[in-house]
Amino acid sequence: MTTRPPGLWVLRRLAEAGLLTPGAIFDFAATALTRGVTLAALAAFAARRRGAATALVDSGRPISFVELAAQCDRMAAVLRDAHGVVRGDPVGILCRNGAGLVRGVFAASRLGARVILLNPDMSGPQIVALAARHHLRLVIAEADTEGRVAGAECPVL
Repeated sequence: MTTRPPGLWVLRRLAEAGLLTPGAIFDFAATALTRGVTLAALAAFAARRRGAATALVDSGRPISFVELAAQCDRMAAVLRDAHGVVRGDPVGILCRNGAGLVRGVFAASRLGARVILLNPDMSGPQIVALAARHHLRLVIAEADTEGRVAGAECPVL
């Protein structure tokens, strides 16, 4: 039985997607230089390379790579300007699988924040305890989960 080196399938998929061309590699390097090597940089790179193509579908609504990158940048600006989030700050994400989770993770990543994923199925006291243990700067939550953060000593966005 022949074994492939780990990660070879990733390179194959990147090549199939046209992301290992000299132009794509240059674009990614330029993005990384201006935004750092973060998930948000990956979102910006994908927006430049894939544009109006669908990045994800949330509640039946397609969201393009350009839209997703713009939403993440706007959320990052709110985190920074309204809540003072800076590199290294722990930010909790209390969202179910969907666009809210992706936006929250990418926006916090844009600022270099430490992302702490909180399970939306945990109880309120468990979430509050985790918020205290990790000294969260704030929690990004969706409407159906934000009530579980009541009692935490950090703002909820």
